[in-house]
Amino acid sequence: MVKSVDFNYKILRGKGMKIREKLIEFFTKNKYPKDDEVHKLAEDLGIPPDELETEIYALLTDFFAMGKFNENSKTVDPEQLKMGIKVEMEHTFEPLIAERIAKDHLVEISNYYTKLKKMESESKKISMRELFMKEALKKKSIDCI
Repeated sequence: MVKSVDFNYKILRGKGMKIREKLIEFFTKNKYPKDDEVHKLAEDLGIPPDELETEIYALLTDFFAMGKFNENSKTVDPEQLKMGIKVEMEHTFEPLIAERIAKDHLVEISNYYTKLKKMESESKKISMRELFMKEALKKKSIDCI
């Protein structure tokens, strides 16, 4: 464990952030890569595969070990959580990640997804109203010609 912490600290000061940016770019372009593809990335970056894997673990740890839910660990409303997982699945195919994102939001605002739904609904109404007004103005300009 100490080796990992020392390693992370060392590379975060230097090339580590670049490596993490490359990892994010890599995983964005290569969904579900095979181990040999990750090792090829390590080779391209000029680092040993085990060091690259340590950075992958660090990114996952940062995501799951940090956040408001871990800080507070309070119970969230199951209905809100269900709504939240459904909403957050737009960011991932992994329900556990969607659940984690939802829990972080719900610890801060217990009815986050009800408020989000209301805000989105109001936004759609405004957009429809704006569209209607534009069409009415267009029609009025055509009638005037």
